[in-house]
Amino acid sequence: MKTVYCIGEALIDFTPLDGGKSFQQNPGGAPANVAATVAKLGGTSQMITQVGDDVFGHYLIDEMKKNYVDTKYVSTSSLYQTSLAFVSLDEEGNRSFSFYRENAADLMMDPNDYDFSMFKKDDILHFCSVNLVDSPSRETHRKAINQMKSIGGHISFDPNLRFPLWKDKDELKAIVLEFIKVSNILKISDEELFFITGIEDESDALLSLLRDDVQLIIYTKGSEGIRYYSYNHDISVDGTKVSVVDTTGAGDASIGSVLYYLQTNGINLSSSQIEEMLKLSNKVAGITCTNFGGMSAVPDLR
Repeated sequence: MKTVYCIGEALIDFTPLDGGKSFQQNPGGAPANVAATVAKLGGTSQMITQVGDDVFGHYLIDEMKKNYVDTKYVSTSSLYQTSLAFVSLDEEGNRSFSFYRENAADLMMDPNDYDFSMFKKDDILHFCSVNLVDSPSRETHRKAINQMKSIGGHISFDPNLRFPLWKDKDELKAIVLEFIKVSNILKISDEELFFITGIEDESDALLSLLRDDVQLIIYTKGSEGIRYYSYNHDISVDGTKVSVVDTTGAGDASIGSVLYYLQTNGINLSSSQIEEMLKLSNKVAGITCTNFGGMSAVPDLR
């Protein structure tokens, strides 16, 4: 089985309990959640990141291992700290984040410390936009993408927009569009589509993104379902109704399920396989919403 490599942030999500009177510590970070989803469904994943040599960093490494993620390429730094995020939940369980990332270890991933020679043909590299801010990590992502493309691997990108982390929304949009161009698999949510494309019609907006290296788009619409959009297929599956507790990590569980399926079955799928994949993605994301946390809420099928 080929490997799904996830690069970027691993951080602590502090989830509110008792109306915000206390917080529960949960392992998180979108790429780490995706790696855990792939692994918990039975796939093979490795995380590429840097955490602080602190109690939070060691906790994250232990939790990723418990969730079957290979942490061979997770390093610790005595100079920088592990990223933290405090989650706020509204009455419907929808989340927002307050980040504490000054001197964040994951942002200081030095491209000179990586050669990515472990990548092999048909492996998948997945990343998000949180670590594409102006930092050494942005250049490490570029290096990883170039290496994966050079050996015939696949690039998966979930913009996963976090506006508070960017001083300038125009810069965020420009960087996201730059990295979309070099991606083969694009996961995008209904909340992000208009900001990124500036086009109100859903199908027109998706079509505008299906160019350059983009081969397929996974468009998620929360409880309304999921859509697979490519030059050869346009398939939608309705959402699964669940009692939502916490939506943290739902999008990560969704794309993680897709990457697991593609890892197992290959990129070129039949219509029936695509529908099966989308149903799996919906189911896993739905279950994730019924529990607190990100990777810890993903169902374990091992």
